[in-house]
Amino acid sequence: MKKAVIRGISAGLVILILAVLGGFIFEKMNTLDSEDSGILRGEFSAEIKSARAARTPEGETLLIVTVAFGNNSKGNHAFSSVIKSTAFQNGVELDRDFRNGTSSYKYEERDPVYDGKKQLRNVQPGYTYDVDVAFVLLDKSSPVTVECRRTWSFMNKDKVSKTFDIGKLV
Repeated sequence: MKKAVIRGISAGLVILILAVLGGFIFEKMNTLDSEDSGILRGEFSAEIKSARAARTPEGETLLIVTVAFGNNSKGNHAFSSVIKSTAFQNGVELDRDFRNGTSSYKYEERDPVYDGKKQLRNVQPGYTYDVDVAFVLLDKSSPVTVECRRTWSFMNKDKVSKTFDIGKLV
């Protein structure tokens, strides 16, 4: 009985050590370019390319951000399962807008198309695919900082971010 308890504790410690070491190794696989080009590289890459504004039928103003998602792993993966995207305005995290996957909103003369389903589509290894991520703005003038990082990032240090001047988009 005593040996079984010791084996169980030993196995637990080994698993814990491997998980911690795996986390450090996993983090090393996702780093920013050395030239600081704003691209998260590694097993999965993310480049925040552009943003545009749109208005919902309820009158909310959205910031629709286009992110180039690259899959450099060995299997098929979707952006939403491996990259966490967040946006902040005045230091506060913005709500995401999902709108049944596909929506088209008009903002004045412009007609941006927002396809939320792109986040859910699997991308094969070696390919890059543009996805749209929408955030509900708190106001129409303060800048918004968008961040992308690995979903399962233990160190939480490797990220790419870009700030958009909302006054120029709205």
